[in-house]
Amino acid sequence: MVIGAAVALVHAVLFVAGFSLVFVLLGAANRDERKFPDPDRFDVERNPPDHVGFGYGIHYCLGAPLARLEGRMALEALLFACPPFTRVREHLPRIATYLVRGPQTLPLRFAIPHPTPMCET
Repeated sequence: MVIGAAVALVHAVLFVAGFSLVFVLLGAANRDERKFPDPDRFDVERNPPDHVGFGYGIHYCLGAPLARLEGRMALEALLFACPPFTRVREHLPRIATYLVRGPQTLPLRFAIPHPTPMCET
């Protein structure tokens, strides 16, 4: 939280120096309904050109390509090791904080495969 240091008009909202409180919310990043269609829906295929997850412009994270590669490798290994699964319920209660957005829990139902011998003799 910071107190506005200058007078500014941003998207029809007036910020007055010394009187306006400004909250920087990480959970609000990339959720502007003026820029992203259906911003509250998780969409793995959404690929906006100026996504701020790793910064933007001169503040872009140098480690972003490595982080993406590590995340992809971890998810692929996890999904390969797990049996097929589905979500238990459609509606998920959300976390009610300003810092993190997402479901409180993610109940899953795993399809347990029939036991098979590891090797034949």
